[in-house]
Amino acid sequence: MSNFIILTEDIVHFMPIFGEAIVTTQEGKISGSGKSSVEENKVCRDGDEKDISIPNCTYMTKVYPLLGTGTLKIDSLEENQKSKKMKDSGKPVLIKGRKFKAVFEVHNPAKAPPKGAAPPELDQTKKYSGKGIFISSNIKWETK
Repeated sequence: MSNFIILTEDIVHFMPIFGEAIVTTQEGKISGSGKSSVEENKVCRDGDEKDISIPNCTYMTKVYPLLGTGTLKIDSLEENQKSKKMKDSGKPVLIKGRKFKAVFEVHNPAKAPPKGAAPPELDQTKKYSGKGIFISSNIKWETK
């Protein structure tokens, strides 16, 4: 496990498997709200992950193979992704850690192929749970 500090412009990568759904993921970038910076990039602190939102990602399932769309977000971080020692303005600094919990929110449901003249059946699931990781450009500054 890596304890590298997460900085503005570091990559947020979502895994494509969200339970029954397979999502065509897109990477995002996190913006830090910390007052501290490392090599001119603001540090990210607890709460900055809530601003990650990647719309217009497509998805499908075995039952609903006709593509739908939705938004990827970070649902929550693991404790190993928040520094226990380093804080910025009273909030823990974010560190690479392991995998965070992600959510895929469905906006346009995937569909099952139509049977005869009937309209296609829509996926009724509103959210799917998955995982993701931070990819840090910082390979120098660490904390615990």
